[in-house]
Amino acid sequence: RCLACHLPTEYIRLFRIAYLRKTRTLIHIRDAHPYVTAQFSLGVTYSRGEGVPKDCERAAFWYKKAAAQHNASALFNLGNMNHDGDCVPEDFEAARRYWIDAAEAGHAGACNNLGNMYSKAEGVTHDDTVAARWYLKGAERGDDMAQANIGFGFMNGIGVPIDYAKAVKFSRLAAEAGRPDAMVNLGWMYYFGHGVPQDGKLALEWTLKVAERGESSTGQAQFNLGVYYRDGINGIAKDYSLAYVWFTRAGRSGMANGQNRADVVGGLMDPRELARVRNSLGLDGAP
Repeated sequence: RCLACHLPTEYIRLFRIAYLRKTRTLIHIRDAHPYVTAQFSLGVTYSRGEGVPKDCERAAFWYKKAAAQHNASALFNLGNMNHDGDCVPEDFEAARRYWIDAAEAGHAGACNNLGNMYSKAEGVTHDDTVAARWYLKGAERGDDMAQANIGFGFMNGIGVPIDYAKAVKFSRLAAEAGRPDAMVNLGWMYYFGHGVPQDGKLALEWTLKVAERGESSTGQAQFNLGVYYRDGINGIAKDYSLAYVWFTRAGRSGMANGQNRADVVGGLMDPRELARVRNSLGLDGAP
């Protein structure tokens, strides 16, 4: 039987895209019906302008067609559009409803986004407990952002009781998936021995992965390295010169107290060594 024979012309022209494109949003497609797959794919195609002129109205039209048949990814993308004001007016409540429907249809990323809404009070009352509940659902379904978020929650007791074993579990999953914030948190737990045996080498290994990347977590990674080298533990030799360098770099990356910590460490250093380090950083020899 020729399924494509009964598809509208627009479906036929773009039908292959639904099966050939490899994007994160397609991972969650559950529908076997080719019409739904094509509808969702057309929404993606028009929203990105891939092979056709970008057309927000058509993107929303096709997403809604697929969403009406409970396509999780279409519901998720409609939530994103309403949340971000992309092609449609910003509407947090509409985003929340779409994401709830997407989560109920099995979309892990929608769970994470709902957690963010309650964590940041976006159109809802701030509620860390509800946020953590959504993060945990997303994490258990494999979303790396949700894993990083609930790992941080278990590490700091935000919305859930402190549980270092669970913090390590979810942070490791997210870190292994490439999440820089989770790498920093996992390194911190190795440094203090929270949920894992204390291991300075692994603390450095995970933190250094982020310190040079120029991302939002870079400043925190650099600051943490300053702490590690300032204090030293088993596996990390105390080194005020390296501590000064990393605290200074953290300050340059936007960490408010980075340079202040560098100045404190500088007061513990030999003046000639301090001058050498400052010169290597492009600073005057004297603080």
